[in-house]
Amino acid sequence: MKAASMYSSNSSYQDVAQWRTKHLNPEINRLNQLFSSDPYPKTGLHTPVFTDVNANFLGRIPMMAQGIQAALRHGDKFKDDISFNWSEAKQAGTRFAQECPEQAKAF
Repeated sequence: MKAASMYSSNSSYQDVAQWRTKHLNPEINRLNQLFSSDPYPKTGLHTPVFTDVNANFLGRIPMMAQGIQAALRHGDKFKDDISFNWSEAKQAGTRFAQECPEQAKAF
């Protein structure tokens, strides 16, 4: 992911903020719109995999990017939060791909 490479290459927090505004936020908005349109509501947003995607993928990716920006600005005290959010988001994405391969292709 671009944000992780920005963190490891010690980009400035301003660069991460600019990337979030220009690239990440529009992409998360697109995915949220896609996920809230057919066929997803009909397949059951109350099923565990869809709840997992909403909370732990679409919700945690922006939080991880915010943590990276904060870590670059204030130091590594946010590193554990970054790792946790990445782990949860990755797990949700993997679960979605395994349990809903047809829907995952749209992403």
